[in-house]
Amino acid sequence: MWLRYGRWRYNVADAIHYNTGVTVFRQLPFASSELSLTGAYLSLSCATCPSWISGGVGLQSTILQSGDINELSGSVGLRTDVGGARYRGSSQTTAASAAGSVVIGGDLPFVGESHLSATVSPGIAVGRIALVDGIHTGARRTLGAALAWINSSGLAVNLGMQRIVIAGGPTELGAGIGWNRQ
Repeated sequence: MWLRYGRWRYNVADAIHYNTGVTVFRQLPFASSELSLTGAYLSLSCATCPSWISGGVGLQSTILQSGDINELSGSVGLRTDVGGARYRGSSQTTAASAAGSVVIGGDLPFVGESHLSATVSPGIAVGRIALVDGIHTGARRTLGAALAWINSSGLAVNLGMQRIVIAGGPTELGAGIGWNRQ
């Protein structure tokens, strides 16, 4: 399970917005696959702005794996996500998206019994938003990357980025600390 908290803004002129969420994971009995379910709440910074409620489902499968965790290793996988959101204001605005990517990863032993893991994930996403003035849709390329340091105790430090490839679009950066009970 992941508990999430974030702050973001579209550009330097935008107010900072806050979001919280929870994601649960379940290993599936085929093709090294994992299912995830996420629920989130976005609180906009203006005092009179209602919030957004959102949710999503993700599936990631490893299709090629070489090596072991104690040696140099690599993997190739596929990831797909589907999500939706509803604005809690009077405009009845809804949004939906679907995304798919190829996840290319590498792992190498590091200091002591820890290891470094890196991934790059190029993909494509389709989005739809229904506003008062009509329904708007679009498709864009995406690019994600992550770097993680994982200690044998289960402690992990993660850095990541995600970018929807569009002129002037922001690059989202994230960092996290996690612990996996062994």
